[in-house]
Amino acid sequence: MVLPENVTVAPDDIYWVQKNRDLKKFTSERQFIKLFHENGDKLKDFFRQNKIDLNSKVDQIKLENYCDKLEFTSCLFYVPMKNTSSYP
Repeated sequence: MVLPENVTVAPDDIYWVQKNRDLKKFTSERQFIKLFHENGDKLKDFFRQNKIDLNSKVDQIKLENYCDKLEFTSCLFYVPMKNTSSYP
């Protein structure tokens, strides 16, 4: 496949979280908040106040602990995979 000159391909991390016994994938804070939309405002505040970086294992643990406090059912992260087929 030939890409136009102005297009670059960069790997993205794909994260997985368990919600109600289903695995859901997300690549950004925004997508995570959409998955748990019932607590969207609280999650937005948490991300902003704690400057959460999804690439940081420490921040992933902080987010998991916060989700537990909100009584999410099974908010568990799984190892991110590199996605090399997406566009920036």
